[in-house]
Amino acid sequence: MKIAYVDFYKDSKSDKSTSGVERKINAQMKALGQLGEVVRHSYDNQSGGRLIALVRMVTRRLPFFPSKVAYRYDSSYDGTDAMYFRKTTLDSFAVRFFRDVKKHNPKCKIVMEIPTYPYDKEMTSLIEWPRLIKDRWSRKKLKHYIDRIVTFSDDDVIFGIPTIRTMNGIDFNTVPLREVHTDAGAEIHTVMVANFASWHGLDKLIDGMISYYSEQPERTLILHIVGGGKVVDEELERVAHSIVKDYVIFHGPLAGAALLDLYDRVTLAIDICDIDEHGIFISSS
Repeated sequence: MKIAYVDFYKDSKSDKSTSGVERKINAQMKALGQLGEVVRHSYDNQSGGRLIALVRMVTRRLPFFPSKVAYRYDSSYDGTDAMYFRKTTLDSFAVRFFRDVKKHNPKCKIVMEIPTYPYDKEMTSLIEWPRLIKDRWSRKKLKHYIDRIVTFSDDDVIFGIPTIRTMNGIDFNTVPLREVHTDAGAEIHTVMVANFASWHGLDKLIDGMISYYSEQPERTLILHIVGGGKVVDEELERVAHSIVKDYVIFHGPLAGAALLDLYDRVTLAIDICDIDEHGIFISSS
């Protein structure tokens, strides 16, 4: 069986070794590899210079232009028996791509993963509204080409397509058992790991830390932040001038032994703090 794994990588120039998304992709490809040969088709929009990037920022919000990637069928997809597609913003290019996959490979089964559902509230700002309109228009046509949607929600049907409900799994063979931290009498160490965005609620978590220490608590609480993103840069500045500057530690992106060592030191892991405001009530981080 020939399986095509199709994904969009937001920043192909970044260090993938610390990317949680990349680790999930590798784990999924390993699992799919038990069924046959897996060929990865990874797209990005990083080609060109600064001017090209600025042009894309404008055109991706316009009709008849790709929202992310101009997906096109080519001969590398010939003979594909199954396709696993990690969804990015939908548009006419994606729909046309699915149509062509089915046209050239009539027996091919297409499974599309939606990493976050529902996701409309992630694109409610005025600048993102045009992309949301294109997504809403395009998703109506998916049921003609997509056989199943993989979701981490409780939905049985999405966009008129039956779902495969699962959890955002990992390859347990790559995760050793942690050495449990036993000395938590004086300090409690907590950790939050993510490629941070606004919906992770890091600002609320920092607010809680500031509120906690404003009451001069007897027990020390240490918060470890692992990962990067614009919101991390903003909170770095705020923490540096607050009463929690000695209790919030920013590690940047970590992976491998460095991340496992930190896991051994903490007693509490913190999940996304702001997903309810986006209409999401089940987290599978």
